[in-house]
Amino acid sequence: MKKLAFLIICILLIFSTKSVAVFASENYARITLIGANLYKSNTLENSIQNVYFEIENTYFVTIIHEEENCYRVSYNGINGYITKNAVKRISGTPQNPYPTNIKLTVNQNCYVRSTPTQNSYNNSITLLTKNTEVKFVGIAHGTNIVDFGDNTWYYIKYGDVYGYVFQDYFKSHVSIYPNTEEVSVTITQEQMLNPLNDTKIAILVLIMLIPSLIIIFLIYHKPKIKHINKVRIIEKK
Repeated sequence: MKKLAFLIICILLIFSTKSVAVFASENYARITLIGANLYKSNTLENSIQNVYFEIENTYFVTIIHEEENCYRVSYNGINGYITKNAVKRISGTPQNPYPTNIKLTVNQNCYVRSTPTQNSYNNSITLLTKNTEVKFVGIAHGTNIVDFGDNTWYYIKYGDVYGYVFQDYFKSHVSIYPNTEEVSVTITQEQMLNPLNDTKIAILVLIMLIPSLIIIFLIYHKPKIKHINKVRIIEKK
């Protein structure tokens, strides 16, 4: 029985090791949903406080790990959460995963804010002076600015500081073109063969193993059956 148990464990380990290796190599996904948000928490609440910005359609995220209702991902240096229906896994590594090196210049003194809202000084992080250059990260939709009548903000990086600046405080607006890079779509984690973390696949694997287990069982118990038969024959004589 010990040998039988050992063989079963070895078979399961072979299946699980192969599946984990496949999943580890497929850690990129393409954004396929227009207007997909990068969330700060896995509650996926569509609020100004919980949304970083919109992730550009046709670009890519790096998947850190999978949760029940979403993926934890990295995009343009920011870690957050995205809904599963917003992405499709790909094979390989994209050459241009997200818009990079987009520089913006401030056209007047303004504040970098912790949320895309103009709430006096309560949410201000730092002051940008006229002609300061910052790095663009993403587009967010917040509150309207009375003087401009729009609600589009840019999530930017200035030194080590990340925050929001209203788009009309810059000399130019950002235009992002679709990413036409060709990639191969791969299977999702639910479709991968991993009996250690997928109950349905585990049941299927066990069903497939039943014939082998029966054969192994008969092989290891055949000598014992012969011995019992010999004893019964002697008793009859």
